Amino acid sequence: MLKRERFRGYGKGVRIWPMAKIAMPETVWLGDHVMIDDFAFIMGPATLKDYSHICSFTSLLGGEEIEMGEFSCTGVGVRIFSATEDYDTMTSACIPAPFRKPHRAPVKIGRHVTIGANSVILPGVTIGDGAVVGALSLVKTDLEPWTIYAGIPARPIKARDREAVLEYERRFRES
Repeated sequence: MLKRERFRGYGKGVRIWPMAKIAMPETVWLGDHVMIDDFAFIMGPATLKDYSHICSFTSLLGGEEIEMGEFSCTGVGVRIFSATEDYDTMTSACIPAPFRKPHRAPVKIGRHVTIGANSVILPGVTIGDGAVVGALSLVKTDLEPWTIYAGIPARPIKARDREAVLEYERRFRES
């Protein structure tokens, strides 16, 4: 059982299911009412803001900051990477630095973002507020706010109704 004092930050109402794995919790900040499902894996540094949800079998990995905005969530099996390998060098984590060159860059996921099941987010990506990533998508570049994307690579499909989502948030906060 992870103790809240081991985390970089730990809000109220946080739920971490017993089979979730969080390596290096001292690099992980959890806002209020964050939920992390069984079989999720987080290797910090990571910041999960208020009401964000990490679904089962999702992984957040890489060694650079992964930030997830308020009211954002992943579907089952999402992979968010803040590091990858330069394939013109050796590529095992067991190989010392002079012989491999990992590419590391932070990932920023905005507010009200939904990432569909089994999608992959690569290092250095920023996903704008309100964007949606369809299931089985590959995100290699930044995504514009309030747009629905899908595919390999992810491409814009249509706009998302920003005002409707923000109206739901307003009513939620008032309740």
